[in-house]
Order: sequence, then structure tokens, then C-alpha cells
Amino acid sequence: VLNLAPESQVDPGDPLLPWSGWPLALEPTLQRAIEQRPALQALQQQRQAQLARVQLARASRLPSVGLLVGGGFSGDWLNLPVLSNSPNLKVNGGGVNAGVNLPGINTPGSASGSFYDWGAVISLRQPLFDGGQSRAATELAQRRAEQGELAIEQARQAIVQNVQTWYAGHQAAADQMRAARAAARAGDESVRDALLRYRAGIAPITELLLAQRNLQVSRSAEAAAIHRWNLSRAGLELETGLVAEPQSHPPKVVD
Repeated sequence: VLNLAPESQVDPGDPLLPWSGWPLALEPTLQRAIEQRPALQALQQQRQAQLARVQLARASRLPSVGLLVGGGFSGDWLNLPVLSNSPNLKVNGGGVNAGVNLPGINTPGSASGSFYDWGAVISLRQPLFDGGQSRAATELAQRRAEQGELAIEQARQAIVQNVQTWYAGHQAAADQMRAARAAARAGDESVRDALLRYRAGIAPITELLLAQRNLQVSRSAEAAAIHRWNLSRAGLELETGLVAEPQSHPPKVVD
């Protein structure tokens, strides 16, 4: 487990002591585990996006109205140059002075103007037949939204199951520690009694060895119970995000 060489010697520096008990009850622990869970919040955001896709797919099957408005400015300019200073109209066959003088144009003329124009177009679009593409897109978006809801429920159930498992293990480890500590105390008394009996020549050596073996079994059970106690508390901290400085406050032993 430690990935050490076989010849290495391991000297534990800290004794195996039980941490303080979990401060919250089961219901507040479950509530905090569900609220303080970024993965669950990410799934909820994904489901909101999927629901928006469902609304978008449904909207594509509805009629749509469009409005186009435009406007512009136009200008015109007209120039009339001088055509003739002294126009004269002559008749065929007439003499030199047979022509008739017409009114003359002796000044040029010009004119300009401008105007505004605008227009508006209203369009109505109604999907009639698209080969079932819009209906299939809507159904696909709806199925994905349902899958998102199922994923959220599965994640929530997994969180609840993990919290309940750690919490039940924490409560059971407390009873196991109390029972193992009481058994270890009884084993100490048994070893002392067997040692006195052996020294007095009343009991054989086998009785003393059996008492010492039972004491070692009780101490091993107590160490395993402490390990499960501390591990279950660490699991609850992992699920809820509530990290507190663990202090050594072992449960009380009821004799």
C-alpha cells in the first residue's frame, strides 16, 4: 500500500485515535450534499439548455411573420441652355424679307428637385410540408430533455445512497468502537487474572496464552472500528463539502 522497499521500517508517528463525531443529522446532511454539488448543478444547466432546444424546435413549426421597411432620397436637376438668340422662320419660295421673326430665348434656364420615398413589405411564412423533419427534430429534442431529467434523478439518487451509506457506517462504527473498547478492557482484566493464576501455579500457561490472544483480537477489532469511524466521517465530508478540523473525541463507552 505504501509502495516501500521490503527492507524499509515503518514507524507510525501518530496514534490511531477516533475523530469527533459527525455534527449534522441525516436530513441536513442530505440537503447539504445535494445543494453543494457542482456536478448536479451542471446537469441542471444542461437540462435547461435542452428544454430551450425543445421550444426552438416547436417554434420552427409555427407560422412566422416578417416586416421589411426601407426608405430613400432622390434628386433631379434640369438645365435649359440658350437655343437661339434671334430665331427666324422662312417660307419656301419667299423672298429675302419673307421670313417671320419668332420670339427669341436669350437667357438659359435650370431647375432642380428632390423627393423622399419609402416602402414596407410584410411576409407570412407557414411551413406546410418538410418531410417530417421539424416533427423529428422536436421529438429528438424532447427525448434529450427527458434523458437529462433522468440523468439528474440518477445523480441525485447516487448522492443520497452514498450519504446514507457513509452515515449508517459512521453510526455503526460508533457502536463497534464502544463494544471493542469494552472487550479490550475485559481482555486486560482477563490477562492480569490469568497471569496471577499462572504465577500462583493455579492455571496452566495455555490459559494465559489464550487470554493474551483474545486481548489482541479485541484490540485489532477496536483499531478496525476506529478506522471505519474516521473513514466514514471523511466520506461525509467528501459528499457534503463540510470540512472541519477533526478532534479526538471518542464516543463514550457504556459498560
